[in-house]
Amino acid sequence: MAETEATSDSPQTNNQQLNEEESEIDKVNKQNENKKLHDLLMFNTIYYILVFVIVGLPIWFFTTSTYRASLPFDSIDKLTESLQKIDFKIQVELIHFNKDISQDNLSKIRDELLRNLNKNSKQKGLVLNFDLKTRKATSDEYNSALGFRDIQTFDENIANKNLNILNLIVLDSDLSKKYEILDNSEFLFLNSLLLNEINIKNLEKIAEYLKKQYLHLEKINEEYRLKLDTERRLPSKKDLKVVNFDSEYEITFSLINEIPEKYSNWNIDECIRSYFLKVTDQLSQFVNFSIKAQTLLYSDFGSYSLSSYKSDNDPFFYLKQTDLSIMTNYIESRLGSRISDSSAFEFVTYISAKQPLYVATNSQNPQETKSVSFMVPRWGGIYVYNPQDDNPEDSTIKVDKAMKTFLTHFITLMGIDLNKNSKTVPRSRIYSPEIYGYLLEKTLENQLNSINTLRSLSLLLTRINSMVIEDDIAEQVKIAVESVEKSLELGSDGRISEAFLNSKTAFISSERAFFDKSLLEKLYFPEDQRFAIYIPLFIPVGIPLVLSIKSVMAWIKSKKEKKD
Repeated sequence: MAETEATSDSPQTNNQQLNEEESEIDKVNKQNENKKLHDLLMFNTIYYILVFVIVGLPIWFFTTSTYRASLPFDSIDKLTESLQKIDFKIQVELIHFNKDISQDNLSKIRDELLRNLNKNSKQKGLVLNFDLKTRKATSDEYNSALGFRDIQTFDENIANKNLNILNLIVLDSDLSKKYEILDNSEFLFLNSLLLNEINIKNLEKIAEYLKKQYLHLEKINEEYRLKLDTERRLPSKKDLKVVNFDSEYEITFSLINEIPEKYSNWNIDECIRSYFLKVTDQLSQFVNFSIKAQTLLYSDFGSYSLSSYKSDNDPFFYLKQTDLSIMTNYIESRLGSRISDSSAFEFVTYISAKQPLYVATNSQNPQETKSVSFMVPRWGGIYVYNPQDDNPEDSTIKVDKAMKTFLTHFITLMGIDLNKNSKTVPRSRIYSPEIYGYLLEKTLENQLNSINTLRSLSLLLTRINSMVIEDDIAEQVKIAVESVEKSLELGSDGRISEAFLNSKTAFISSERAFFDKSLLEKLYFPEDQRFAIYIPLFIPVGIPLVLSIKSVMAWIKSKKEKKD
C-alpha cells in the first residue's frame, strides 16, 4: 500500500515542477521581450533625437535665417567722420603778359596772392587749399594776343584748356588798351580772369574777387555747411530752385498753340542748335542730355485764368502771378514729363488766341510789371509768345527770344552761377570757371548725399538683423564707398573733373542700393512675434524628446556596466 501511494504522488509533484519551470520560462521570456521592447524604444528615441538635431534643426535654421552679404560698415563710419572736414585743392595759373617783369616780382606776386587766397580758408566743412603757379607769357602767346580781333578770341586761345586749372591773365599796357581793360576796378570774367597792371597791385581785392565772385566759393561753402547740419529741416533757397541732380536730364520744348491756322511751324531745330547744344555739349562729359520738342494744338492754360487790361492805347490780356502755379499744374499732365525716369526740364512757348498776352507780377499795376516769361523752380520755364511783338507777318514762329530766355532758365535750374562783368561782353556759352564752380558744388553735394545714404542704409541693416542683403546690394554699396573715397582723394589733389565723375558714380550706386526693391520683398517680424509662431510648432515635438534624453543616457550607462 505504501508503495502504491508513493507512486501515485510522484506524477503530481512532477507536474508542479513542470508548471513552475514553465512559469519561470515564461517570466524570463517576458523579461526578454520587455528588454527588447525597451531597447527598441531607446533606439527609436535615439533615432528621433538624431533626426531632430541633424535634420530638423538645420532645416529650421536655414529656412528661417536671412542671407546677408558682408558690407564695409567700418569704411562707412570713417566716411561719415570725414564729412566734418573735406580738403579741396584749387589749382590756379597766373600768366603775366609784361615781357619786362622779373622773376623776383613774379614770385612776390605769387606769395602775396597765395597768402590772401588761403586766408580764412580753413573752416569747418570745406577746407580750400590754393596752389598758385606763375609764369610769363611766351613770345608766341604775346604775338598772337596782338593779332586777335577781340577779347573773346584772345581768351579762348590763351586760357588753359584743362578744366582743373583756373587762369589769371595780367595784360600789359598795350594789350589793356587794345582790349579796353583800363580802369583799376575792372575785372573781366571769361574763361580766365583778365586783369591789367594797375589792378594787379591790389592782390587782396583780387583774391576776394576770385573767391567770392569768380568761383562763388563762399556760397558753395555756406551751402555745404547748411547741408551738413543734421538738425536743419528745411532746404536752402537754392535747393528749392534747382532741379535735383541726376546722371541724365531730359529737356523738352513744347509749343502750346491755340491758333494753328495762323501759325503752323516753329524754328525749334535751328534754335536748339544755335543756343542749347553749345551749352549741353560743354556739360556732356559730366552729365547726359536728351532733347526733344513737341507741339500741342488747341491746348491752353485754361482761359478762366486770363485777365484783361483795358486801355485806349495799349489794351492787353495778362496772367496773374498768383495763378501761375495753378496754370503750370494744369498743363503738366499733357507734356509727358512723367514718361521718363530722368530729371526733366520743361520749357513751354505759349501762343494764346487772346492777343497780346503778358504775365503781370503785380495785378494792381499790370501795365508797369508786365513781362513775357517766368521760371518755375525745379521744373522749367514758360514764355508767352506774342506774334505782333516777335513775328508779326511770318507764319513760322520765330522762338529765338524764347530760347535765349529758356537758356538762362536752364542754367539757373542746373545750379550754375554765372559771373557778372563790369562791362558787357557777348557770350554764347558757359565759361570754364562757371563749370568749375558747378562741378565743385555738385561734387560736395554728391559726396555728402552718398555718405548720408550709406550711413542710413548701414543703420537700417544694423538695427534690422533679419533684413536680406543681396549680393547686388553689397556690390553697389562697395562701389559707392570706393567711389566716394576716390572722389575725396582726387578733390584733395585738385582734379575736380575726375572727382566729380567719381562722386556721381557714388551717388548713383548709393541710391540704387538704398532703394533696391529686394530690401522690402519680405516682411520682417520682431523676434517675439517670430517665437510666437515657432514655439507652438516645436514644443509638442521638442519637450518629449528633451525629457527622453535622461532615459536614453541611463540606458546607455546600464549597457556599459553590463559589458564591464
